[in-house]
Amino acid sequence: MEFVLPAIALLLLLLAGGGILLLLMAQARKIDALEFFSLAFLLGCIFISLSSFLLGWLLSGLALRMAVSFFCLAIFGLGFRQAKRRSITLTGLIPKTPKDFLLFAILLLSFGWLTWFSARTGLGWDGVFHWEIKARLAFENGGALPLSYLTEKTLWFSHRGYPLLLPLSEAWFYGWIGQAHQGLIKLFFPLFFLAALGLLATAEGSRKVAAPLILCFVPLVLFGDGSVSAGYADFPVAVYYLGAVISLLKYWQDNSAESLRIFAVLSLALPWTKQEGNVLFVILAALLLLKILAQKNSWQVRLRFALLALTPGLLLMLGWSIFVKIFKTPVEQYYLSPTFATLKASLNRTPIILRWLSKEIVAWNHWGILWLTFPLSAGLLMFGAQRQRTIILTLTVLLPIAAYTGIYYFVATERISIEEWLLTSLARLMLHVAPVAVLIIGSSLNAKKISEAVPDELQVVQ
Repeated sequence: MEFVLPAIALLLLLLAGGGILLLLMAQARKIDALEFFSLAFLLGCIFISLSSFLLGWLLSGLALRMAVSFFCLAIFGLGFRQAKRRSITLTGLIPKTPKDFLLFAILLLSFGWLTWFSARTGLGWDGVFHWEIKARLAFENGGALPLSYLTEKTLWFSHRGYPLLLPLSEAWFYGWIGQAHQGLIKLFFPLFFLAALGLLATAEGSRKVAAPLILCFVPLVLFGDGSVSAGYADFPVAVYYLGAVISLLKYWQDNSAESLRIFAVLSLALPWTKQEGNVLFVILAALLLLKILAQKNSWQVRLRFALLALTPGLLLMLGWSIFVKIFKTPVEQYYLSPTFATLKASLNRTPIILRWLSKEIVAWNHWGILWLTFPLSAGLLMFGAQRQRTIILTLTVLLPIAAYTGIYYFVATERISIEEWLLTSLARLMLHVAPVAVLIIGSSLNAKKISEAVPDELQVVQ
């Protein structure tokens, strides 16, 4: 029973996420099984955590778990009914081509190895004292985080105002297991890694091997602070960011409301997973607005599209902020006032920040050759037919890094120095955009011919 009950919890989570995805899909089409199950897992975590948070005001314990389970089944039922009515079919469940067999081998071997490694290592500091501690308290309170925790002075170190996607998802499994089993919950995080591999494999409309394989060789993805095996929120937020970026690219290319709806749900998970997700959400929102404003539709249509895509994320950001303030949750003040005077006084940090950034880019133990290969791959793709897609992809990597770097001008240095700030956080922040960088590198390697990636005027005439 040790694995049967968490398997039931995972199945219900996947059913909820799959049902949501089917409801978001508008037209009859085929969807790859890897993409479907990857998105189903990500959407399921969103649903489980939000429904546990909202229903936890009224229910607790077995009643809460059964209510959430009922809604999981109901949503899947609605989604399955819509899939049949709109002829949405699942493809690729069984590998048929050599490429399929190779891809499935990569997925299974890498996921299996990471699961084995995770089961034999402990959670990192943030994994225990920022995220798992909230899951444990929620489990002991019947599945919902106790309100007393928000003002509990003795737990000041656990960042009481942090969002709850991870803790309440973990608490969901704890509820089914019947105990706060820290060893078993470590097996939850490799599922985010598997979802990332699935999204990378299907991001370009057909199955590709290069990008998933590259991700398996990025050291910080596998182990270290922020990695999958450490139980931090950094890699989960990176996977949600990857999914939102892919949905944004699809909308950029096909202008479909379906892509916009999937983007809306995935992007709301960014601020619900980690505070830095607010930065990622704002950047994606700005890029999306550029696309919408450039369209030739009426302003009413453009406004409707903007509201459809951005309202869920904005409501969650605003709602969580209001929630924290209503219950007077102390928020640790790590940042100075974001004023021009503060920026001017902190400009002397520039050489230190740039030195650490350049040092991190070539940190072999964190990235391998990821950040050395990224600009070369982006440059190659700039000569291809999908130049606009490459520009958007590149911006979704560079803009967050620029924003995160700019934040260091406003961090307080009374307790720790700017060097210590950079040492403990820069690599984890860069991890948020690493899967998108991997997607760019994989896209450049997937070019069938070099001549197809070079415009006619640059080709050599034989």
